[in-house]
Amino acid sequence: MGFADDLTDATAHSPAVPQIGFFTKPITFTDLTSQTVDASSMDVCVRVISVFKCHKACPLTSASSIAVAAFLEGSLLRKTLGTPEKGKETVRIGHPSGVMTMYPYLEKEDGEIRLPRVAVQRTARRIMEGTLYIRR
Repeated sequence: MGFADDLTDATAHSPAVPQIGFFTKPITFTDLTSQTVDASSMDVCVRVISVFKCHKACPLTSASSIAVAAFLEGSLLRKTLGTPEKGKETVRIGHPSGVMTMYPYLEKEDGEIRLPRVAVQRTARRIMEGTLYIRR
């Protein structure tokens, strides 16, 4: 891909590129907070490998690609999951931290496909809690 001269260079200078992903049809699993994520809450279940281990979520760059592939005729993802329901414009992606909803906006005109944007809806998790005291 041109990111590195060899495996040693890649390991040292760009271990996060490329990110490798796996997907399967929806499956019930337990997320990182020990909550059950039901298969019915997602359209696809994914895992992404980043810097030599499974990512704790699904990075947005990966999620965007997954969402587009779900609507792209001929993609492996679409062949596996099937054609989206008529009028459906979202892809719900199950990942180790739960489910995120992606909104790929594909435009087809004169045999060409354009992708002006991909939007995301996902939950946030609390990463810090504290109290701030300000002098009056």
